[in-house]
Amino acid sequence: MSRKKNLAEIIIKNRLCIRYNPTGMVRLWPYSFIEDFYNTYCESLYQRNSSPNILEINQSNNLNLKLWEFFFKNPQLENIGKKQILTNYHKISIKYDMIILNDKDLIKNQDIGKLVSLLENDGVLIIENIGRNPIEIAKIFFNNFRHYGIEILDYRFKRFLLNNCILLIKKNNDRNIIKKLKEFFLFFKFIVNENIISFALIIFKK
Repeated sequence: MSRKKNLAEIIIKNRLCIRYNPTGMVRLWPYSFIEDFYNTYCESLYQRNSSPNILEINQSNNLNLKLWEFFFKNPQLENIGKKQILTNYHKISIKYDMIILNDKDLIKNQDIGKLVSLLENDGVLIIENIGRNPIEIAKIFFNNFRHYGIEILDYRFKRFLLNNCILLIKKNNDRNIIKKLKEFFLFFKFIVNENIISFALIIFKK
């Protein structure tokens, strides 16, 4: 069953965005996450499961959680600190359809497997704001590429925000050669953009 309204429309109608609300969310504006990723992904998730289990880690803005209430039908929402999750991950019986972390400084490569273990088989781990951290992202990519689907969505040249990127890690590893090549292409695009940005910052500082 398809939704009649997308996430962007819900955010605007309910004044959830920082553009209309000083305490609003930033995923629609100034970042590109809602329009370029969440709209499509959440529509697909809704069709698979209209009442998903969603975990946000260290989410400080409750309007981000409110958005899922507007879009899905009675979703189970949790907002838990990273330390609590990683310490007790082996005791958590629930499996999540979507886990979201919006601070790249809170994630390390060794934590990926623990978080992925909390996903449903078709679930996804979403790490927002990953720009300007190419070494750690490269470690995550190469250490997890064989085990999980992994994509980097880089929107930095759309709105010129240094962190306007998302890292997706999909538990389901059912990928053909075309999908794997696409993942490598997106990774190298990310690295090229990092080098362009680094060079530009050096030039502008002179």
